[in-house]
Amino acid sequence: MPNGGTFNISYRYFPVYQSTRLSLEDGNTVFDGIKLLVLDDPKLEVDTINTRWIEGNSNYLINVKKGTIGTGDIYPADYEIKFSSDNIDSALIQSSKGLIYIPVKYSVQTITSGIRKRIDTFLRENNSTKNLAWDPGEEIILFKPDAALTPSELTWGVIITPPTDSTLTPVAPGSGDLLQIITKRPFNSNDRFDFKTEGAKYSAAKA
Repeated sequence: MPNGGTFNISYRYFPVYQSTRLSLEDGNTVFDGIKLLVLDDPKLEVDTINTRWIEGNSNYLINVKKGTIGTGDIYPADYEIKFSSDNIDSALIQSSKGLIYIPVKYSVQTITSGIRKRIDTFLRENNSTKNLAWDPGEEIILFKPDAALTPSELTWGVIITPPTDSTLTPVAPGSGDLLQIITKRPFNSNDRFDFKTEGAKYSAAKA
């Protein structure tokens, strides 16, 4: 660069780059008027508060844990299970003829990225209710998104059972019932966050 010249310099900086302050510590650098307090989830697990019925009238209990079949592991994703009084999707089951698809009265979508995507399921029927259909109390085991439908791709298992409170009238899942499954999961390299701020302003109408 010649002496006495005038130059415009633009650069990118990372004021919170590789921060290890992930437990609400008051130590991240302030940038553009923003100070971040970050709280990371320590491990992958079900969010038991936000895993619940979000539409409909069903009062059945929800139990979500690692599926009892398959060699895979729990998967960092959120899901919605839509129930119906009619068959609306299909699931894999183990029959005397091997693995087959049967029609089921539920459909599962992953909603993690904000873009809904259908996922496959494996239905583990109970001996007492084995009828080539899903019944409450039978385990719905979720495959990972875009899975190859192998045992290593199986992840969460979902079991829905009648309420144990004798004062309640059981309302089984049916048309209009929507179950939301939310997980707590540590940050990973695919996570992205956008921030937007607004400047201070005065409202004469509210004063």
